Amino acid sequence: MKNVGSIVMYGMVAFLVFLYISENNSGDSGGGSEVAEESKRQIQLSDEASMGGYSEEEVCKAAMSSMFFHSPSIMEVSQSGGEIYKVSYRRPSDNSLWENKCQIKGNRIYWGSFDGRWRTNELDGVILFMAFGEDLTIQENHSDGSTSVTYFEKRDDGSIVEVEL
Repeated sequence: MKNVGSIVMYGMVAFLVFLYISENNSGDSGGGSEVAEESKRQIQLSDEASMGGYSEEEVCKAAMSSMFFHSPSIMEVSQSGGEIYKVSYRRPSDNSLWENKCQIKGNRIYWGSFDGRWRTNELDGVILFMAFGEDLTIQENHSDGSTSVTYFEKRDDGSIVEVEL
């Protein structure tokens, strides 16, 4: 009987160790999250892009909205020269003016502070988009391997709003 009790106890300890290891590997530092993050990457880099019902200016507006967590309704876009757009907004919390530049090549969105560098360093995120009809998806692939995805919709009045899926 002693042997059966020992076997049961060792089995329970092994099971608890298994649970502990499983829980710790499913967090942000483990391999389980890599699968989840990778599955969020639904847009692949491409030299070709479908604009759907969106102009380049509108895609830039949505991208800045997504990256800086502000409504696209406060973003103003003007052409800065050639295919480069200036996207500016006043931050509601302190009324400070923020100005960025944006350029679209294929389905990649290049951006930077208006008077600063383009965010193309390997440590900068890569911003991609996909548009189909009135639906727009902005995907930011961060240098740490994580991914942020934001969905937008163009309304009948032409306004662009963030939507939850």
